[in-house]
Amino acid sequence: MSAEPFTAFAFAIELRLPGSDRPLCEAAFSACEGLELRREILRFREGTDPTSVHLRPGAESFGNVILHRGMTSGFDLWDWWERVRRGEATRATCDIVVLTPDLAQERVRFRLYNCLPAKLTGPALDAAGNDIAIESLELACEGIDIVRPGDKPSAVAATEPVAKAQLRELDASFEREINKARWVTVQINPHDLRTSYSHELGPTTRLDLQLTFDVDAPAPRGRRAPDDVRRLTERVAYFATPRVGRGGAPARPAVRLAWGTFQFDGHVEALAPGEDGLAKRPVGARQAQLDREGERRERLGAHSISRRS
Repeated sequence: MSAEPFTAFAFAIELRLPGSDRPLCEAAFSACEGLELRREILRFREGTDPTSVHLRPGAESFGNVILHRGMTSGFDLWDWWERVRRGEATRATCDIVVLTPDLAQERVRFRLYNCLPAKLTGPALDAAGNDIAIESLELACEGIDIVRPGDKPSAVAATEPVAKAQLRELDASFEREINKARWVTVQINPHDLRTSYSHELGPTTRLDLQLTFDVDAPAPRGRRAPDDVRRLTERVAYFATPRVGRGGAPARPAVRLAWGTFQFDGHVEALAPGEDGLAKRPVGARQAQLDREGERRERLGAHSISRRS
């Protein structure tokens, strides 16, 4: 393994659309910045140990990459911008390739998946100067993979979006996930999770969280975008509605909140609209926020539903 640091001046940018062997743009880029991976860290306290803060990995996100090049008569980037404006399927793959100083060998390749142009900046013009006209492209992407020389690029980042929390129905014994048609994938991941522990009515762990729903967000493939936020929240309300079970007594469905490696099983205790709640803005409302509480079995880790043991 070589300890020689990479040089910042020897690199290449490869920008391609799906199904095309030709590069999206011909002119070489002279600068690249903004390559960044971020992860949200969730902090919460257990009711049994309020002095300690526990950390959980949250949603991952990626910084926008900015590419600079001298502007020429090739308007390929501007054509791409227009195609995205027209709603055409024009997501690109961008490879940022770090090379040896003599440009003969590849050191590493950063692969950006499902890229869209977030910003296109034309040149700054000055009649008193003699600088090259520089244009800039800012790329947003859904995933970043690192490809070492000789490696096969991973397909994970290309096929899996950032993980979103799910509500999944369980059988009465909390052993099996069932009724997949009722599962709910949240639009926007919770900002934080708060757990508390109580012995008032027996050992109970409760997790509170807030979910945000947006009627202006893109609808899942094959579904029509709703014009009323209640059409979004009614799927969550299913888990808070008692139903007659086999024993004849009404009970709420058992539910699992799964978010990455974090999960919590129990029952939804309550749903409460937030400040922009359903009662104030029923039709065409942009957001509705829900607080949910629950119980869990003692053998399971803390999460946002709870159950008495």
